[in-house]
Amino acid sequence: MEKININEILECFEKNTEINIGLFPNTKSVKYGYENIKNEFKLYLQGLGEVIDIIKDCIKKNNVIHFNIWSNDGKFINGDGKIRIIENEDDKLDGLNKIIKQHEKNNIEYNVIINDLNELYIFEVNVENTYLTKN
Repeated sequence: MEKININEILECFEKNTEINIGLFPNTKSVKYGYENIKNEFKLYLQGLGEVIDIIKDCIKKNNVIHFNIWSNDGKFINGDGKIRIIENEDDKLDGLNKIIKQHEKNNIEYNVIINDLNELYIFEVNVENTYLTKN
């Protein structure tokens, strides 16, 4: 496993719409969006049910979540970062828009019904470590 540069990360994240969170065997797939500003890489996650429980458990234990994703060219990227629940409505909407944008650029429809933004869980991950395994 080798530490990788941000361009390899972005290439992989650009082409996908779901990421696995948690540690094996307790992993769940979740929709994501991301941003990279001045090499500060952030993920935005939106989940339901068990996903929310896994994330809340990570927050309660140590605020760190583990994730992994496969690239189309056989690279396996895994990493971790500090995770938090986004509480502010403007920030929550911004995170949701990043998730929707990720799906739209991959020609995948992403529907979310927002009756009350307060009932929607959006999480922010400040990515700290990423590693690459090549097949």
